[in-house]
Amino acid sequence: MIHCFIRSNSSINSRIVFRILFSTVLMLCVGLCFTSDISASVMLVDLDTGARFDITEALQKLTGIDDITGVTAINAIPGHSGDTWLIIDGENRFEFLDAETLQPLFSIPETALRELFGLPEGSGRVSAIRLDASSADTLLYFDNATGDCYGIDLATGIFGVYTDLDFTAPFYRGFSFTAPHDIGLIVQDYSGHWWYETLPERDRISLDLESLFSIRPIHFTEFSFDAFGMMIPFVIAVSDGSAPGTPTPTPQPGTPTPTPTPGESPEYDVVIAMGLGETLWRVDAGSYATEPNAALTGQAPSRVVLHNNELFVINSLSHSITVYNPVSLSLKRELSTGIGASPFDMAFVDDTTFYVTQFNANKVTRMDAFSGQILAEIPMPELPSDPGKTTAPRPTGITVIGNQALVACANLDTSFFPGGPGFTVVVDTHSNQIIEYFESNGRNTARVVRSNHYPDYVWIVNAGDYSSGQGFHMNGTVSVFTWPGLNPVETIQTGDAPMDMVIGPHRAWFASAADEHIGRINPATFSALPSVTLPNAGHSMNMVSGLALGPDERLWALSFNTDKAFVLDTAQDDTIVRDISVGWGPDALVIVER
Repeated sequence: MIHCFIRSNSSINSRIVFRILFSTVLMLCVGLCFTSDISASVMLVDLDTGARFDITEALQKLTGIDDITGVTAINAIPGHSGDTWLIIDGENRFEFLDAETLQPLFSIPETALRELFGLPEGSGRVSAIRLDASSADTLLYFDNATGDCYGIDLATGIFGVYTDLDFTAPFYRGFSFTAPHDIGLIVQDYSGHWWYETLPERDRISLDLESLFSIRPIHFTEFSFDAFGMMIPFVIAVSDGSAPGTPTPTPQPGTPTPTPTPGESPEYDVVIAMGLGETLWRVDAGSYATEPNAALTGQAPSRVVLHNNELFVINSLSHSITVYNPVSLSLKRELSTGIGASPFDMAFVDDTTFYVTQFNANKVTRMDAFSGQILAEIPMPELPSDPGKTTAPRPTGITVIGNQALVACANLDTSFFPGGPGFTVVVDTHSNQIIEYFESNGRNTARVVRSNHYPDYVWIVNAGDYSSGQGFHMNGTVSVFTWPGLNPVETIQTGDAPMDMVIGPHRAWFASAADEHIGRINPATFSALPSVTLPNAGHSMNMVSGLALGPDERLWALSFNTDKAFVLDTAQDDTIVRDISVGWGPDALVIVER
């Protein structure tokens, strides 16, 4: 729904004259319209008198846009006392209307606007700002993919990257001004919360626009109308129709409630290990600023673990674990796991020791986290294989729960393809002895995951079969077992090749090794949900190599082949809100709170 609200400080008689004039224009527009099936509405409301005009059908008919996602008022004439254009945003184009008559002027496809800035196909938002009272407005375009803001000075026609506002973490969807020039911004973050930012101080004042409009706005602008020399300021808010205080509706169960506080930037970093570049990168979760090549790693870093204020990086091909200060990323020490062992994953047993799975050596090693001394070696058992196959356990993921360690064993043949069912091996952490092992109800077992959100269950991730020439067979599963007891509860057929998994309070996500998409599961019902497709899915085997859930419940995902990190807003049905170029072959990440 779209709602316009009049705010007027003029006399009652002046407002009556204005309403007669404006309502005549609106009625002429409405007379051109057919009945619309769209539930959205455009309301013009005088807050003093309560007079209302519904102009939804007029705008839909005039623009041909049924799904209106934004309205921006802009003054394109230097020195003009009121706004001259209304820009209606929707359906991949921008329709320009005369602000005084509401008559159509011209249309710009979004692809054409993006070409002005040298941008590829994509989407963004239009807004406006005026910093100089003598100039025309600057038309702003916010690119959803990069977070960059581009501007067109409507007086000079000069356009380029607009850096004066120092855009950072929030999604600036709407702008506020007070004549004769703009002194503040109305700002919305990724979770739909709004605040007012003063210029140039950038002080933040929280806003409750949902209570004001009785809707959840998704776009916001002010609109100055010059009626016989009398300036009438409007407010235009675009809504998705949700009620105040409720998240954006989704078609699937398991949508979490937004948690970020309005006006606060997330206070954490994301440290990413580049599997091919062999460096650590840091991303500020608030500004998305990157610190490239902040530290060197060993060869083929494949896992990053934060423990007791130290960062542990597993280097699979240099058979080592490098340890860093999580703040400075300075190297503290390096631990050898043994020549040729190919460490894969690690899990701490206590404050000073951890287990590390040794993929090539087919064992689990217990090590001292400070000296690197090897305290115990636990060979993995010989596992049942398919007829005619010879297999090795190939331990991969590991997790420690209480006094037991659960080890995922892929059970691969001599070509490193699945040669039998996947298994989970249970190790007693007191004796460092194997207690039992059991089939994981899937093939090519990759991870064992437990979440405090669902403490009664263990989730075992099985990537499924893989063969030369065919790739993954897309028969991967996520198997659910009780904890304790490890009794089977459910086997979820993913129709995919899951390799890693994170679990939130309302939804779980797994990383697909087969293509660039993220699978989703409702953990309360053990049911698969539609996956989230990343931009390059289907172009090749674009593996999602890592997932992490931030404290603000944004999901961070790595794309190994395209050298990207993606950020998903889990409060908006896992909408992709950021695309960050990182180093070569991102393969692992960890959240580091400040």
